[in-house]
Amino acid sequence: MPTGNICTANIGTPLPLAYGFFRATGMRLIDFAVAPTVGVPLGTFPAGLEIGFWDLGEGELDGCDALWINNDLEFAFDPLGILMGTSYVGVTPSDTATTPTLNAFAFHTGCDAPTGAGPGYSAVHQWIDPLWQYLGSLATPLCYSRRAYYAIGWTPPTSGGGTIAPIGDFRGMRCRIFDGYGNQTAYIFTTNPVWHAVDLWLRRAIKPEYAIDPSTGPTPLTAQEQACFNWASIYAAAQYCDYVLANGQPRFMGSYVFASGSMLQSMLEQVMLCCRGYTFEYAGQIYIFIDQPRDSTFLVSGKHLVPGSFEADNTEINQAPNRFIAQFLELGLPAVAEIATIDRTATNVQIITTNPNPAAPADIISVGGVTDSSFDACYDVATTPSDTEIDSTISGGVTASSTGGSIGYIQSRFSQRNPEISHLQHQMAQGQILPPAVTGTRLKRIKVTYDFASATYDQAMRLLQYETYRGLGLDFLNPNLLMQVDGNLSRLGAAYQPPFGITLSLFAESVDVNGNALKAQLQGDIITLDPTVFFEFAGDYEITDRYITPFQQQIMDATTGDFVSPTSRSGALATGSDQNSGVLKLTLRSFNRSAGIFTDVSNAPNASFQTVPGQLPFAGTGGSYSVTSGTLTVSTPYTLPGASGSYATWTAVTLVLPNGTTLTYSASNYGGLAEGSYGPFYLYIVDPTLAGGSGKISVYTSPPTPGTGVFELTGFTTPPIPLSGSNPPNTFTYSL
Repeated sequence: MPTGNICTANIGTPLPLAYGFFRATGMRLIDFAVAPTVGVPLGTFPAGLEIGFWDLGEGELDGCDALWINNDLEFAFDPLGILMGTSYVGVTPSDTATTPTLNAFAFHTGCDAPTGAGPGYSAVHQWIDPLWQYLGSLATPLCYSRRAYYAIGWTPPTSGGGTIAPIGDFRGMRCRIFDGYGNQTAYIFTTNPVWHAVDLWLRRAIKPEYAIDPSTGPTPLTAQEQACFNWASIYAAAQYCDYVLANGQPRFMGSYVFASGSMLQSMLEQVMLCCRGYTFEYAGQIYIFIDQPRDSTFLVSGKHLVPGSFEADNTEINQAPNRFIAQFLELGLPAVAEIATIDRTATNVQIITTNPNPAAPADIISVGGVTDSSFDACYDVATTPSDTEIDSTISGGVTASSTGGSIGYIQSRFSQRNPEISHLQHQMAQGQILPPAVTGTRLKRIKVTYDFASATYDQAMRLLQYETYRGLGLDFLNPNLLMQVDGNLSRLGAAYQPPFGITLSLFAESVDVNGNALKAQLQGDIITLDPTVFFEFAGDYEITDRYITPFQQQIMDATTGDFVSPTSRSGALATGSDQNSGVLKLTLRSFNRSAGIFTDVSNAPNASFQTVPGQLPFAGTGGSYSVTSGTLTVSTPYTLPGASGSYATWTAVTLVLPNGTTLTYSASNYGGLAEGSYGPFYLYIVDPTLAGGSGKISVYTSPPTPGTGVFELTGFTTPPIPLSGSNPPNTFTYSL
């Protein structure tokens, strides 16, 4: 009798919402062991097959980057999207006594399932997973429409228990991408927080009911839905986040997982925290901005000020925290050893580390930051002759030698980090505490923790530095900060200049000396107070809140409570008696354009560990490659009886690697399909040197040995090929 659990939580299951990169197991939906005597044939699967389904949350997610089962790496993609790993679907590890065998793996993105979908697997379709057939009549096969999940068929080890414990690295939500006019230009996986924010608005408020077609993506926005956004501000903010810094990474990336039931506002706060962003609604549109250095757009003078309305307040800064701690999961790989020398021949790579390293045979290590960047790759460890030497076997290598760089392990990604920054001058300004009967002094430190979800150390430190100095002003006791601001320490120990908060009311129809209208200034804009407003507080301020009291054209009768027309008054405007009529009340805070606040170079203290350069997760979409052209055709030519000659042919194929390299492979054919042959067959590019050209595409009846430059384009199945030419040719065409 088959054993296991058919999950009863399929209805009402909480569905997390994930963006960017994340590591998860998921909620187990099915746990089932197939008995050898079950009526459904196992086909190529062995007896003792066990099946598991794991729910990952709302769709449509983009893909799986790596999978471990019981701590054994089954497959993974390196930062270039090249497949690496120790065991692959259908390949049995050598030690089956203690290692489970992965017989089948399928990732389902969570798009809409087509009506009447039957068993089958496709990377872009939400069909019923083929493993359902082994459950028989115990459960109704489901497509799990709009829910991303993965399915595993595995054979337990012969010793050590039979509980499977998978964990994977995944790419999160695919999002709509727009231009500055609101036209959708793409639907892809992205780490840009701005597009995450737009997706949250759409999915939770503006367009919660939409379809996700597996081919065309989500339902397009209507004109009314497009009009809910100010696309000029959103597109500019997205471009600012995507700007590539000197370290080769975008200025801001976002990776986070939200629990089911999270409120829209709380999710937007998390997204905006990870990019210095802010969002607000004005005149029926949603605006998104990234806080950055910007010029003043209005000059306030004393004639614009409503008498008696000016108030300066430093209460907020007096009560503010001054010890800032970042909490995040590191997207980079912790470095476990520094490289002294690295040498390559056609068949071997030898790495010598400066100190003993933890590598062992059969490990997969990631190498980055080598002076010669051609060495930056992932390697299988063949031998470790000493505690400082690592040897790896390769093919097609070009002889070279280099130095520098470091090594790490992809399983160490998402390590917890907690760097911090203290604002020493603010701590001293709060007063020194002398504990009773204890000699010495102690600063008044008030702690706050910011959760940056998953990020790189560089990004988290830039964000933490922003949060510290944006609210408290520059710390002239911090030499690292002053080197960023001035390039020298000439202001070390200068007087502390805390920012202030100000509230004031201005006549709403005010126009400054440059012809700028006050009412056009929005939240986040910078205005300048000249000395005629209050000489002590002259300078630049950011608008953090605004409330306008428009001119009143009606007033309330004190007796009846009805609104009636006011008494006519002379002049161009017939205003009511409300003394606040036509007033714009603003809440301001000091604005400093300093490079130490809006920095693109992270502050370096408190680094708990270094990371391997250039080893961030693979950020491709839909797999390890992008084929932009090419058609595969399997055909039987019209022949005389007894003659053979069936071919797989393809047009020229263009392959785009994740790093932007474009490779072209010539049109050709494969004549190895004999009369009466039957699939499945696999079309592969085998190009270890990534050079392109001809003769690099082959057809296999089983997957070739994985390695650098091996890309599976498609799998196809042919019916038995006719032995006679009396029938017209059979042609089967597959898109690459």
